[in-house]
Amino acid sequence: MRSIAFLSLVVALLAACESTHPLPGFQRDVVDAWRAGFAGGASARETTEIKVGPVVDVEIDVFAGDVTIEASEDNSEYAELTVTRKAVHGFGRNDDAEASISQIRQDLSVTQPSAERTLMRITGITGHAEPWYQRVDVDLKVPRLGSVRVTTTRGHVWVYGSRDRIEIDGGDGDVRIITDFPFSADCRVINEDGDIDLRLPERSAGTFDLETVRGTVKTSVAKGEWRDLPGQYSDHDSVVSMLNNGRNRVLLRTVDGNIRVSVDDHPFQIGPYIFDP
Repeated sequence: MRSIAFLSLVVALLAACESTHPLPGFQRDVVDAWRAGFAGGASARETTEIKVGPVVDVEIDVFAGDVTIEASEDNSEYAELTVTRKAVHGFGRNDDAEASISQIRQDLSVTQPSAERTLMRITGITGHAEPWYQRVDVDLKVPRLGSVRVTTTRGHVWVYGSRDRIEIDGGDGDVRIITDFPFSADCRVINEDGDIDLRLPERSAGTFDLETVRGTVKTSVAKGEWRDLPGQYSDHDSVVSMLNNGRNRVLLRTVDGNIRVSVDDHPFQIGPYIFDP
């Protein structure tokens, strides 16, 4: 019976991959179900609606876990926050995993710096003696996304629909940033053991400083002027170039991962996984 259940989960995951829009939350649900049934896992999920202003700046700092931030681009006055605390202690340790969930703490702070902007700060910490078995995933949907700052390990980071400054410190997971809005703000991503995928629309701009260790850098600019800076040398693992004479800095760094930058008409039409530009 377990093998049949596992096969059903695999089929569901493959079906999700046919979508033109990434569905990281659904994919995590499939993996979580497998962990709960076979790998000694437990989880607890909470969803909250928070009243916010038109533009939401986001700061997320969690000890480990996936982070998804998405702009709904509607007139809603509420943000939707889903936090999933997880523990996977291994086969035969379901009770240990279940008991440890209460030791994962998530804190939320919401302030209103101005009538137009809301600042949401989300943190996730643990007091468990074996924190490497735990994580806390954060899924946040806001009406309009302002600046973003994320720190996490052992997790992916997805940012959809950004218009403002981005700072991400990650590890052991991929970073994906996709927006339909011409992007001309500073962007800094420092990653380790994971890919960085940046997809921008035409009329975006910036000075791009891209470098990876034990990986490759690939760029595809179908729309806009992309030129190397004088005196700078680009190779398979490093690129320093300017897009549309932009002065905002786009700094991307990773280790044991690839960097991909694409500028095109339809950044979101790429499927749920990271492929080459």
